[in-house]
Amino acid sequence: RYKFGASDLLFGIQMLGMLAYVGAQANRMLGTVQGVSPAWFLCAEVFCTINVTLSYRGWCTMPTRSTLQLFVTHTGWVVGIALLLFILAAKADEVIWGWYDTAAIGIVVVTGMAVLLIGARFSLGLTDPIVRGALGAICRGIPHFALAYKMLLLGGNGVAPITVWAAHATGSVRIIQLAVAVRDVGWDRTRRGMAIAEAGNELTWIVATIAWLMSH
Repeated sequence: RYKFGASDLLFGIQMLGMLAYVGAQANRMLGTVQGVSPAWFLCAEVFCTINVTLSYRGWCTMPTRSTLQLFVTHTGWVVGIALLLFILAAKADEVIWGWYDTAAIGIVVVTGMAVLLIGARFSLGLTDPIVRGALGAICRGIPHFALAYKMLLLGGNGVAPITVWAAHATGSVRIIQLAVAVRDVGWDRTRRGMAIAEAGNELTWIVATIAWLMSH
């Protein structure tokens, strides 16, 4: 008999939060893309894809309900961010690509290469969860600074309020989901890599949130 547990509740909250985030941002961007940084979503898709690979590996290693829910969660984010990228591309004539977007992409590439070189120094390749986690934190964190600067410079009307707070809610829930998975299967390299990526995401989103509040 199926027993409803804490991980199921967290999974449901995560899915609802993801729908709120993507739905609100898609609706806002159909009206205005003011302050929206292309680098934000481009690197977010890379971040989500890295987390999908990590969560899939974790599920294959320890096929429990909580690890499966993490995999489904990150897969959903890949699809949701892809939708927002599609809308952004459709409104390319209204999108402002600034030097800060170029700088963000450049810093992501350079620091990403540095992580790979350091990993190689210790015989850790791209398949290592810690290396992937660090790359995920870089891909998510650095563009948040570019987004923050752009919102302060041009205004943040293109970022929906629901999206701002849903990002905090879903990020926090994913961290709790990860903690549940750690309780179930242990604190291995896969879970440590995911923790690095999620911490980088949440801490830098606080900076973006402050900039969003100041832009209104």
